[in-house]
Amino acid sequence: ICNLVALRGDPPRGQDKWEATEGGFTCALDLVNYVRANHGDYFSIAVAGYPEGHPDAIEEVEGGLAALTEPEKRRARVAKNESGVEVVTVCRDVNFEKEMKYLKEKIDAGSQCVITQMFLDAEVYLDFVKICR
Repeated sequence: ICNLVALRGDPPRGQDKWEATEGGFTCALDLVNYVRANHGDYFSIAVAGYPEGHPDAIEEVEGGLAALTEPEKRRARVAKNESGVEVVTVCRDVNFEKEMKYLKEKIDAGSQCVITQMFLDAEVYLDFVKICR
């Protein structure tokens, strides 16, 4: 094994929220730092990036698309809830900026590659790549 994917991970089945175990890593950055401190450059490390924002940072928006900035509109999802009411969710700009700073921290700590989950809008991905560069 010489390639690692450093992820925080999802909450265990049956739990809504992810929580670190006592004495455990709290985030992917902790794992990247640990690997680099204990194994130097032996491993190639990939980390997660989120073109639409991390799922924990996505929120429902009051006021619909009209309440969003242009970058938020490109990242937003519009769906209907069970009652047929249109719901807009997005990672707001302030949270997206925090996510991008955190991604840079993971890169600066020694990860060499960013992977993403599947996305359906190439423009959102291209925006993400531009911001990363």
